[in-house]
Amino acid sequence: MVVSGPAYLDGTNSYTGATTVNAGTLELTGSLSSATALVLGGGTFIDYSSTSSQTVNGLTLNSGFSEVNTKLDGSTALTLGAITRNAGGMVDFNYGTTQSNLGGAIYSTVSNTDGIIGPWAVYSSGSSLAYAVGGGANSSISGYTGGTTATSGTLADMTSASTNYTYAGSGATATLTQNVTGNTLQVTGTGLTIANAGKSITLNGLMDSGTGTLTLGGTGNVIIGANNELDVVAGDDEIKISSIITGSGSVVSGSGGDAGWGVLGLWQQHLFRGYRRDRRHARHRRGRHLFHKLGHRHRNAHHRQRSHSHQRLGERRDSCHQQSSDLER
Repeated sequence: MVVSGPAYLDGTNSYTGATTVNAGTLELTGSLSSATALVLGGGTFIDYSSTSSQTVNGLTLNSGFSEVNTKLDGSTALTLGAITRNAGGMVDFNYGTTQSNLGGAIYSTVSNTDGIIGPWAVYSSGSSLAYAVGGGANSSISGYTGGTTATSGTLADMTSASTNYTYAGSGATATLTQNVTGNTLQVTGTGLTIANAGKSITLNGLMDSGTGTLTLGGTGNVIIGANNELDVVAGDDEIKISSIITGSGSVVSGSGGDAGWGVLGLWQQHLFRGYRRDRRHARHRRGRHLFHKLGHRHRNAHHRQRSHSHQRLGERRDSCHQQSSDLER
């Protein structure tokens, strides 16, 4: 079954083919066969069923910023199995406490790398963001709390490409005094500027879970790390990169959390090879950009789909129920 728009799925469904959500929202109010695989390519899957649990035969992430969440109920859980991620795929495991009766447990057997599922996997709860951590078969996906605090004012101790760093500086400028590197950098402060005056910062992932605009600027470069992909996650505000981005990979961006309207602003001439813009994300450009737009998808028609789907959770479903005959199987 393939879904490219808002849909509800009721009843006890026994088909064993994949359940694919490429855009929009699929709200499961019935049940799926445990043999069906879940495939997301920029869509939202909400397990809102009344059954005690739902198991699927693995989760595949294709290019796009996708979301998974489930009903908040002590007896309800969503078990995903293994996670297969293709280039450009990002996901928000949303435990949104502000959503109507959502935020239940999500399980996966995915392995963690450098302490997290990956720079492309987000855990959110309300307006809080973190990188997602797999808990295995017996513990649900959770938010990463093991970040190493970067040196105040300079980020000088960012020296390990396999370490996840955090920085909480607020309303100030951190000026690099040397080239720095990390697996990820999560900024939790307010209105921070990172000035790389002639120095470089190398990352696989960048997350702004604070408030206000996060700015990376200066004459130094932002270098795409060894993953050949810089995954950028904005919360409710803008990440502005005015330093030159270099590297042989792509920049993949998305916005997580209940609001999920953060943006990535590219304000300079960039020399990286690829770029992807994902769902629930706007991008600003200024200046001349020297990159090929690989995998670039315009999803303006679905830009506000997520907030609309949340509004529908408490409404009468009989007025907008999509029958199985309207779905591609």
